[in-house]
Amino acid sequence: MNLKIAVSIAILLSLSVFMHIPSTHANEDGQRRILYHSTGCEHCKNLLNELDKYDIQEKLDIEYRDSSSFPVEYRSDFADCFPDSQMRTVPFMVYEGQCMTGEKEIRDFLLSRAGVDTLHDGDSDIDEARTADPEASAKDNTDHGTVLDTSNDSISRNDNSDSHLSLLQTLGIFSGVAFFGLIGYILVFRFRL
Repeated sequence: MNLKIAVSIAILLSLSVFMHIPSTHANEDGQRRILYHSTGCEHCKNLLNELDKYDIQEKLDIEYRDSSSFPVEYRSDFADCFPDSQMRTVPFMVYEGQCMTGEKEIRDFLLSRAGVDTLHDGDSDIDEARTADPEASAKDNTDHGTVLDTSNDSISRNDNSDSHLSLLQTLGIFSGVAFFGLIGYILVFRFRL
């Protein structure tokens, strides 16, 4: 009887860890909706404040992620969206297969998607100034975003981020191997199969 309980507990624990899939925040149709931001980014702060005014996170079922809390996922998503980019920026969003960066582009897209009709007086001045000065426009390719310092990243832009396993995935693989090893041990040595 004790053996059955021990095996049942081992199976439940192993399956709960082994079957865990990291959150990709997909809606009911399986589409991902993630907005990456950074605490030190003024553009992100402005964007999140405005989106909160209109309850966009709830209306459109978007997950907000601080890029420093999800560094592997952020780098992987950014590299998938912009493989030739030499730098990464925030705010950055993956929305149902579409990728976009910059406060203005993301804000306009989400407000439009949620059916919010509002004017942004401050942005037209910025856009006019950028159009009037082509050199400044060429230098400022972040479209109202913040360039992140990537000099200390352990994963470079050319690395395949999918090949790096998270701690949870590694633990899941280890527990799965341990579970099947335990079952094999029990079958071979305990029941002489």
